[in-house]
Amino acid sequence: MGRICLFRDGDLNNAVYYSNLGIEKFDPEGLRPDALHTLLVSKASYLEKLECYEDAQNVLDILWEEEEKISKMDVRLNMYEIQSNILNVQGLHEKARDWASQGIQLARWNSSFDCLVELLTVLGDICINLGKYDDAEKSYLLALSLEERVKKKYLLITTNTQLGILYLSQSDKKKAKKYLETATKLCGKDMFRSVAAFSALGEYYLSIDHPKEAESVLIQAFEFAKKLDQDAIKKDILVQLGQCTQKIDKGKFIKYLENSFRLDVQLRKKKRGGAFSMYRLESDPPDQAR
Repeated sequence: MGRICLFRDGDLNNAVYYSNLGIEKFDPEGLRPDALHTLLVSKASYLEKLECYEDAQNVLDILWEEEEKISKMDVRLNMYEIQSNILNVQGLHEKARDWASQGIQLARWNSSFDCLVELLTVLGDICINLGKYDDAEKSYLLALSLEERVKKKYLLITTNTQLGILYLSQSDKKKAKKYLETATKLCGKDMFRSVAAFSALGEYYLSIDHPKEAESVLIQAFEFAKKLDQDAIKKDILVQLGQCTQKIDKGKFIKYLENSFRLDVQLRKKKRGGAFSMYRLESDPPDQAR
């Protein structure tokens, strides 16, 4: 049920809720003893994306203590990915790279290509934070070279998006467009990845001063974002839409500005009431036990 909330509604808080419900109802004497590990790693993944890093680490610590008992390889590989992401966000980039490298080696040994693509993408992100842009590019390209072996093609959305953003930062507009367009063509199932891809393509069009094309792409991003319970995402896109229309359509610019202000008010209220999440969702939790 947690994955249903994630993909259909984009509601990470509900995903955490249903993961907790499954953990509470778990029967250790039942037919699926490995289901608890799946529920725990899913919860850790959702918490990480909600930027509740301490809580996510606490769940991971439980799993690391049980590592030798975990039979599902995708659960173990997800643990390496989440751990790498948390360390990367905390600025511990060298440690993050070590964890990602260990996970990559394990994924290779077990021919777990979906997880390998995710871990290579995370490694690319870490390399960017380390200023090792050539290594990041190699990591992303290696991940994309596995496309024929990947079952969940939507996982490649993030890899293409991140590589496109890297090329955009290096002013290689031709390559940036190629990979960002490829990312958007893969969009559909995963709302978070889809929003990120269309938003990045919109940024590309803004960078080459094509505001009308940027607006068209960003409206698609906003349509995906509307399906998510994530006001921060919608506000970011409205700001981009404002950039598109500031010089060419004052009426639209004012409309986007007003809508952005309304969302800003809502976000301030949410901040006072609790944590909220941003859109970047790279980790794909393992399938929930049925």
